[in-house]
Amino acid sequence: MPKFIWISPIIFSIVVLSFGVNVAEPETSDTLQVLKKETAHSVRSWPWASTAYKDFELSSCTLSFRTMTLPRGGENYAARYPPQIYKYSFPLQSIDVRLEWLATYDSYVLSLSGPGSLTIEEGTPSLLFATKVKRNWPAPNISIPFENEDSAKRARSALQDAIDGCRGKKDPVQKMNVTASPVREELSADVNAEKYAIKVNVDLVTADVTVIGDNAPELKAEDFIIYDNKIAQEISYFSNDLPISVALVLQSGIVGAGRPEVSIDALSALRLLNPEDQIALYSLDGDRPGNLTDDRVLMAKLISFLGSNQGYQFNMFGTLYDAARYLKQEASGRRAIVLMCENTDDRIRTSSGVLGRDTLDVIEKTRIELLESATTLYSLTSDYFEKFKTMEGGRTNRTIKSIVEDTGGETVVYAFDRRSVTPISGLRHVIDRMRTQYTLGFTPSNPGERGSFHELTVILANENRCPKCRIKARRGYYPGVAAHLLPVPKPQAKPLQSLSEIDNKLIQEIMFLAGTSYFDLNDISFAIRNAEKITSRSGQNQMMIDLSIDPAGIDTVTSEGRRTYRIQAAMFYSDKEGNLLGSNVWKIEGSLGEENFNRVSQKGIPFSAKIPVIADDQILRIVLYDEIGGRMGSKFTKKKGKGLAIVKQPLAYPGPINPRILAPGPGQAIGSSGQSINPDPALRR
Repeated sequence: MPKFIWISPIIFSIVVLSFGVNVAEPETSDTLQVLKKETAHSVRSWPWASTAYKDFELSSCTLSFRTMTLPRGGENYAARYPPQIYKYSFPLQSIDVRLEWLATYDSYVLSLSGPGSLTIEEGTPSLLFATKVKRNWPAPNISIPFENEDSAKRARSALQDAIDGCRGKKDPVQKMNVTASPVREELSADVNAEKYAIKVNVDLVTADVTVIGDNAPELKAEDFIIYDNKIAQEISYFSNDLPISVALVLQSGIVGAGRPEVSIDALSALRLLNPEDQIALYSLDGDRPGNLTDDRVLMAKLISFLGSNQGYQFNMFGTLYDAARYLKQEASGRRAIVLMCENTDDRIRTSSGVLGRDTLDVIEKTRIELLESATTLYSLTSDYFEKFKTMEGGRTNRTIKSIVEDTGGETVVYAFDRRSVTPISGLRHVIDRMRTQYTLGFTPSNPGERGSFHELTVILANENRCPKCRIKARRGYYPGVAAHLLPVPKPQAKPLQSLSEIDNKLIQEIMFLAGTSYFDLNDISFAIRNAEKITSRSGQNQMMIDLSIDPAGIDTVTSEGRRTYRIQAAMFYSDKEGNLLGSNVWKIEGSLGEENFNRVSQKGIPFSAKIPVIADDQILRIVLYDEIGGRMGSKFTKKKGKGLAIVKQPLAYPGPINPRILAPGPGQAIGSSGQSINPDPALRR
């Protein structure tokens, strides 16, 4: 008995100790600790740089962390790709968390988005003197890779617990997460069906049909015949007014690469979409900075950010693959991808490096995903590489063209020198094509085996309805795995801003991007007729500038025999180091009869403005934007004698970042109508 009493405490202690260990060892439920643990090995790698995800903090229901992109591969790469350190902050009350597999990351990721902020603590110098002005960037969608699916799920679960706590939920409900499939290539096609109260007809197959021809009449369902594997089908669904969900794919760093007009044209394209249309933004390195949204102003800021951000890697086909799958899961109405790229790189890479050149299986997977998702691909490319068919750029162009044709899309080639077809005219053409599409739907008479390819053919029932018309549609589908036409969500509450206010904000973003670029834009020509230094009544030094604008680059709208033009003019002034001192913007409007317009066309549209003279050797950048046509013109000027002279790139770039902002006093301009117009203060920084 005494022996038993002596041993008992030890046994009891061992039991207690074992129980304690079992409680302490399992995964901790603390959100911050889980995130730090699961992201400890989160790295996205390129051949010459890598991104790590560090410094996770959770305070007052706000999640913050840093992405650190550091060069590797020697001093040459370090000079070309300086470090980037971004700090993201997301309020948990409004964050959206999405678990998904991304081909471009070659891993499972958590994609975080929502109203938040981005601070560039150490950034890549771009060819903008706007880098000397601190901008408040909205937080782009950020994807964090994980070692495996289980790790990503643990991080998501912990983060969801924190979200539910901040939203005051007792019973966590993951409304915003899309569960990743264990099989990477077979994500459910109707994962979003729960979002809508209307039942989806899972047997319905749709085809977006484009009718190309001069003076094509408005057609009805009975004007079409659709064949499934050469068997005519009964058209049970018909529409010509569905909203469009567009994924816009751009190259990172297009401003820094000396092509600011590509970003500007993309911003102008936002003005062409209807209010009910939605747009997502992708970069060619596989990131999705913007989820599908109808918030044009937010998307404009993200496009500007993407244009001036450093691009590290092309992964064209992987990006198209991810974008098509995203639209399949999220988009209602018609789906389209617009690719704006020189198409110069056909190398398919993953996070582990080069996977192979001309990798046919990767290209074929992309083609299949586009067909499965019923997504139409449009490609806008320059004519630069059309001249070099034997080079890899030409080979890639031919591959893209083939995929474009298979999806029923179109390839638009714009002039690299912008002397004929410009990117904005190409975008306008593409959006017009999407706007005039018909959507046909049918239930297959012989579905066949799940996943088997079915060839689609669409023709006009009566060719005499449009004798010279051509029909374009996707060339096939895969029953059982293809995306279906999701019901269109009900309209949301009336936006707080009017369409005109939204349009004005888009134009402001366009003007600011053009005004803070080092490169001239030449779509609109203008000349300085006169410039002289004057003193205002208050004693402020000013410069009076008279311009003559060439109407050849300006679009007009004709109504009742009068031609109307609408131009915005902005002047950005900086010191000789490129520190932006201020800006003013004016509107120039005119409605002229044909005779008066012809007279103006010969002499030019007159415009006069006063700007403050703040610094010696002040540099002035003049920007003109055609509101109707979306074209731009911009030039640098410097003081020469008592006047101004147009100069090329007077600033040494990239230069040190040295924020210095002075708001100018109110200026005045005299428009073509002779009326005094106060500058819009919204562009002042």
